[in-house]
Amino acid sequence: MKKFIAGLCLLIAVSANAQWDTLTTGTKARLKGLAFLNSTVGLTCGFDTITNKGIILYTADGGNSWDTAATTDSVKYKLHAVSYVNANVAIAVGDSGRIMRSVSSGLTWTALPVFTTKHLYALQFLNDTLGYIAGEDGVLFRTGDAGATWDTLNSGTVIDLYALKFINITTGWVAGDGGYIAQTTCTGCLKHFYCG
Repeated sequence: MKKFIAGLCLLIAVSANAQWDTLTTGTKARLKGLAFLNSTVGLTCGFDTITNKGIILYTADGGNSWDTAATTDSVKYKLHAVSYVNANVAIAVGDSGRIMRSVSSGLTWTALPVFTTKHLYALQFLNDTLGYIAGEDGVLFRTGDAGATWDTLNSGTVIDLYALKFINITTGWVAGDGGYIAQTTCTGCLKHFYCG
């Protein structure tokens, strides 16, 4: 019985270690954001560590190969997060309030008008229209039109927010510096994230 258990443990250990395969992107950029539309089409974003300018890469084969969708020539600022809104629209966010938007599944990108100078770190879309961005000094934004325009929300803090997660349109969390985490269960989150 001991040999059986030892063999089972070894099999589990080998299986657990064999679940990740290294893929090649063709760049040495610091990649910070990752989104997949399905099992084959995906995006990653980040920045070149020498120029500190942004980059977006696109894959159509599950990450086995990556093509440059936006380069440091078109993205002048570091990018931190990327998300698909639907099969056509994708959004990437980064430093100095930069929001990049694609309406071609991530193949081509345009910069949206800047409405904040704060760094934007986290991004999530809940459906084809509703999405949130969190960032520096507690900034929090909401879109109801697939990222074409953004409304400012009151996060209730000035702490840098690096992560956000919504499980439905009323329940979400933000997390940031100093162990900060906050939750909302507001039904009217259009104007305020923090309801306390």
